[in-house]
Amino acid sequence: MTVNYTSVGNLFTVLPSLKTGVSDLTSADMVRFIEDAENEIHGKLAKFYTVPVVSAPLLETIATDIALYRILSRRIFTQSNLKDSVWPDRYKEAIDLLDSIAAGDVTMVDSGGTVVPDITTHAEVWSDKTGYLPTFHEGGRTEQVIDPQKLEDIEDERDMNRAGGLLS
Repeated sequence: MTVNYTSVGNLFTVLPSLKTGVSDLTSADMVRFIEDAENEIHGKLAKFYTVPVVSAPLLETIATDIALYRILSRRIFTQSNLKDSVWPDRYKEAIDLLDSIAAGDVTMVDSGGTVVPDITTHAEVWSDKTGYLPTFHEGGRTEQVIDPQKLEDIEDERDMNRAGGLLS
């Protein structure tokens, strides 16, 4: 599955020294690090969002920072160099942000500014059945009843709305 929250070009933009500083790191290697970062993102978000999440700029930042940290920690820096760089902090910030999204503390928006819906979002249905017999219950189908007064009231309400121009 190709998602590409980030790209090799994004990695070069954030850390231009990757172009010249590492001769044995290929674009294919970088794509594998990107895929690993995206898999981690999907693992954390799959319980709450349909993955891949389409057009979520916040995930681009997270995927870029995770992929760069993995490249640096596994292919470029020594343990001492890594410790003295900003990348452990950037990685931790990316993971913390990802955890906050997964917990519902941070809302994702798409590139158009629309909230990305999570899979736990439900519509609520409200009904006022005061004074009527229940239409449905846990009994069998033959035990269900129709309250004729409720049906008449619904029809009357619809007629009034039509007369007032509310329904066509």
